[in-house]
Amino acid sequence: MGKNFASVVLIAVLSLAVAQFAAAGAPTAMTVQGKLTNSAGNPVAPGAKSFTFKIYDAQAGGTDVWPAGAGETQPVTTDANGLWTAQLGALVPLTSSVFAGTERWLEVTVNDGVNPPETLPRIKLNTNPYSFRTSTEEPGVASNDRHAELILTGGIDVLTSRSLTAPSDGYILAIATGEVYIVHTNAVNSLGLFGLADSPAAIVTVQNQTQMPGAAPTGTYKIALAAATILTVSAGTHTIYLLGQEVTGNLRVNDLELSLLFVPTAYGTVDPPAISSGNEYDGNTIPGSAAAPVQIESISNSTIQQELEALRAQLNALKAQVEAERNPATDAAGDE
Repeated sequence: MGKNFASVVLIAVLSLAVAQFAAAGAPTAMTVQGKLTNSAGNPVAPGAKSFTFKIYDAQAGGTDVWPAGAGETQPVTTDANGLWTAQLGALVPLTSSVFAGTERWLEVTVNDGVNPPETLPRIKLNTNPYSFRTSTEEPGVASNDRHAELILTGGIDVLTSRSLTAPSDGYILAIATGEVYIVHTNAVNSLGLFGLADSPAAIVTVQNQTQMPGAAPTGTYKIALAAATILTVSAGTHTIYLLGQEVTGNLRVNDLELSLLFVPTAYGTVDPPAISSGNEYDGNTIPGSAAAPVQIESISNSTIQQELEALRAQLNALKAQVEAERNPATDAAGDE
């Protein structure tokens, strides 16, 4: 049997079509353009034909990675120059796994309705099709702000949470910030534990310890809260929780912010997060600038009273000065 078609030349794989699909969500199709010639190397007669597309992982033999079975068959029209355009995935959606390998080859079977169907040599798909995979696995973010005050109960409290849908396997970087208020009583140690996790049941790894020693004066202390972790995730939706536990004392939180960043791959070793030592103390001294890099604001009754007394003294001195300036004659008579 003689060959009716010499080859199908792939002119372009349009990344533009990929971008258009990505705008509405994960792309499911890819536009290709080519030229069909006969055995003499000339463009075939223009008109309607039937093309069956399959993608393999090798130039010969190998595994058909898309679609499984008989392939995707579409009506295609060639023009007077043998040029044609088709959209792979129009009937059987493409997924990112199709381009997960290092090499992909497009096989085209042509049926002109006159001659028997003919499968042509496979064409290697080069750079552009891989942008399809990249577009479905870009980094993405999600965040949540909570400014209402929350009083810790003594158990494991969910302070805030946010969900993120990962398009593929990868990592989620979670960062949380906020403020912890310790309503502290002298001679009683105050301790709170905080951490980020993908389950609301327990603080698997403590990323922040907020403490105030019993030696600290009675008062309300504000301490910065910061926690971060990296979680290995699979494709799908994941909810990350900022958890808090009031171990001792009276703690409440406010102005919480939780940010999530998905990245599809790692470019180095990813170590598990270690416990933060930023707010630790030695049990005897109040954390200061040398022991803790966070700013601590303390407002106690004794401090307020001292400041009020100082203000009263300044006010009385000002009153006396004003009276003296108003009645200079009285002062002069007194001197006589």
